[in-house]
Amino acid sequence: MKINSEKTQFPSFFSRQVVDAILWSGDGSYNSPYFVLSPIDGQTIIKYIFGESIGTMGSGSDKNGCFLDILEMNTEKESITQYFIIEHTIKNSQCFRKH
Repeated sequence: MKINSEKTQFPSFFSRQVVDAILWSGDGSYNSPYFVLSPIDGQTIIKYIFGESIGTMGSGSDKNGCFLDILEMNTEKESITQYFIIEHTIKNSQCFRKH
């Protein structure tokens, strides 16, 4: 479920770095959501990076009260709920990763 290493998949080295940073920021679980740059990034990651389809879409909050985009990723074998922090994209917020 990681990025295909073929260079032709990315328009530039910099876009590849952004995607790598997003995937490095978490694992998509509730306890470790991905930190994305825009509200549409979760859908883009699921469709174009993982190559999967999107099922149910919703929103919620994490344990710190940060707004999350919650997307169901449908694979051939299962459906996996993926979490993306988008709080900072909708308002001035202090919801950043605290590790």
